Amino acid sequence: MTNTLKKCTEENIIQWLEDKSPNMEQQSMTCLYTLFYERVKSWVLQNKGSEIDAQDSLTEALFSFVRCFREGKYSHEGKLEPFFMRIAKNKFFDICRKRKSDIPSGGIISIDENFPGGIPSDIEWTDPLIAEAESQEEIKQNQKVEKCLNKLSESCKDRLVRFYYMQQSHKDIARDLGDSSEAVSKVMKNKCEKKLKEYVFNI
Repeated sequence: MTNTLKKCTEENIIQWLEDKSPNMEQQSMTCLYTLFYERVKSWVLQNKGSEIDAQDSLTEALFSFVRCFREGKYSHEGKLEPFFMRIAKNKFFDICRKRKSDIPSGGIISIDENFPGGIPSDIEWTDPLIAEAESQEEIKQNQKVEKCLNKLSESCKDRLVRFYYMQQSHKDIARDLGDSSEAVSKVMKNKCEKKLKEYVFNI
């Protein structure tokens, strides 16, 4: 057991998951549980949850993390702990919401007993791993658009940058670029935009 604990590090968790074998995946989950159980339990208890809530939150977080890693939705940048703790905390919020929705009308149990003041209305569950994957995809898309933007003529590039990035109106663009009217500016922008879309589509 001592040897296993010595090897239980964030770096080894990633290495085991990259192995993609069921045994290594199970070992990584055991290690994650060992590393984060006390931290998750402490946070859940501070927020009026129970030890069972902590166990459930951590278990759900383990499966979520491993599943998304398997699907290639986790970036290795940064430390694993704050990332994993965000997942576990959001899983606890899910448990609190479900408990609230399962309480019969007029029931004795109050959500305030488990989360004082109720769960903040602005908290929405979004798996951080999925959110990060979407963010990475958005970055790739922006890089593609930028590459295609550089293929346009300088006048077209200037026009689209003014409209989309500087958020200038057609009236202002017409004035700055010497177009005869606001309508002409709009037509020119549409032509440049069409050319950009062709480049992006064909990349």
